[in-house]
Amino acid sequence: MESEVKIKVKYELYDLLKFNFWSTRKQRRVFLCLLGFILFLMFTMFLMISFDKGMSNGLSIMINEYRFLLAWFIILLILGGMFNLVLYNTCKNMVRKNRIWSEEKDITINETGVYIKFDSATMNLLWGDIIKNVSTKNFIALYYSKNIAILLPRRMIDSTGKMEKVINQFYLNK
Repeated sequence: MESEVKIKVKYELYDLLKFNFWSTRKQRRVFLCLLGFILFLMFTMFLMISFDKGMSNGLSIMINEYRFLLAWFIILLILGGMFNLVLYNTCKNMVRKNRIWSEEKDITINETGVYIKFDSATMNLLWGDIIKNVSTKNFIALYYSKNIAILLPRRMIDSTGKMEKVINQFYLNK
């Protein structure tokens, strides 16, 4: 098996968006579960109130309460959309303004670790420094801190899977 792989990476907005939407999926799921639970509780409360007031009064109250419920649902959907918009703008600014994200990098992966050469700096990580290896359909992420990773976009990696084999070989044997 080949023991060294080199690629040139230039991140695009698409790469950061895919990574951030993937990494925030737990927060979005929790938000949607809480939204569903709150709406269920509100609906149950309104249903109990409508039966308490009698059937004729209860139906008119329910119609007004459904409007209230719909208004809360729309407000919470707008808040969820704002989360996605803030994430998009943050990634866009990172790619546009931060030199580390906008310049091309030479990434070398070998038996000692991962070596990254920027125009402005270099970085050398040993396999012992990498705490987590995550592989998805859009990227490979090598975490060297709880929240910081080296992203290797799949669009830059050859289709034979040679890079992933090398990473797995050295990461598992560290």
